[in-house]
Amino acid sequence: MATGHWLSQSRVFLTMGLATLALLIACGGKVSGNDRLRAAVDNANYSLDQSTGIATGAVPGSQVVEAKLNAETTTPFYQVTVSVNGQVKEVVIDSKSGAVLAVQTTGAGLLASCPLSLSQAIGIAQGAVGGQATTAEIESACDFSLQVLKGMTLYEVHLSSSGQVLSVEAEEFEHDDD
Repeated sequence: MATGHWLSQSRVFLTMGLATLALLIACGGKVSGNDRLRAAVDNANYSLDQSTGIATGAVPGSQVVEAKLNAETTTPFYQVTVSVNGQVKEVVIDSKSGAVLAVQTTGAGLLASCPLSLSQAIGIAQGAVGGQATTAEIESACDFSLQVLKGMTLYEVHLSSSGQVLSVEAEEFEHDDD
């Protein structure tokens, strides 16, 4: 990697870190809702879409049913639910290192084959909003429900099984006011 490129990336990470610090100060040190989610997205080295690829690599032959960035802990992680051979498994992935932290069978269930993958749905939703997906799931009839964070606004995006954007709605900004 060229030195200039490294310096440019370092400036971006420094800027993101300073923005997160400013947000913490502005919130009086209390972070919740979209604040916590924004910080988790900014500090993650892996995207939601990348976490789905890691999960299917950890559970060969699986199909991703749901993926979520869990920002409720001090160390954010991805929870990816996959279906394989009639079993449902939960794969936990470190958002910084991409390491698989756990794979656990959580139940039984079969998933209908959908014409669009969750990874493709993530790409479509991110393109529609211009942000980073934080949650994605396959709903009934292979429709998709996703949340995409752009700036400090969280958008709920619904897609048809063919990938058509059915709706995009901004959710209320969550912030502790005490």
